Amino acid sequence: MNTYHITLTLQGEHTEADALEDRLYEAGCDDATLCYNGRTAYLEFDREAASARDAVATAIANVETAGCQVAHSEQGGFVTLASVAYLSELPIKTLRAWANGQRGKKLEASFPAPHFGVSSGSAVYYWPEVAAWLVENGKLERRYLEVAQAVIELLPMRERAA
Repeated sequence: MNTYHITLTLQGEHTEADALEDRLYEAGCDDATLCYNGRTAYLEFDREAASARDAVATAIANVETAGCQVAHSEQGGFVTLASVAYLSELPIKTLRAWANGQRGKKLEASFPAPHFGVSSGSAVYYWPEVAAWLVENGKLERRYLEVAQAVIELLPMRERAA
């Protein structure tokens, strides 16, 4: 069994007063922390499972059992370098250097190109591509990429709509 970190953002607006935490806990989200950014609720899971797919699938199922819908997951979408630093636990200074072409001696390929924000200076990357690059270069455990792949598989329509 491995432990997989998964972030799931809930659809709709939520407040801390709507008994959401109790519903989620009772539905099996006892390995998640309920967080808020304004009225946006999201769950930070550390889920033990036999595979990343199982971890993501059961987390989604538990959220839905609580009467909520998953809007998206950071692990299957677009992120800034600050988000990459958070998701990978790597220093943002190092990530910026790689993104700017300062590869280092052991890195074979160029860092993935940003998808959006190039002209504004606020580059946005696709996490699954960055995770794959980090894994290929020995900078990230494969389970992080496996979570991204599971999210893409299990939340494809929701990711495109978000």
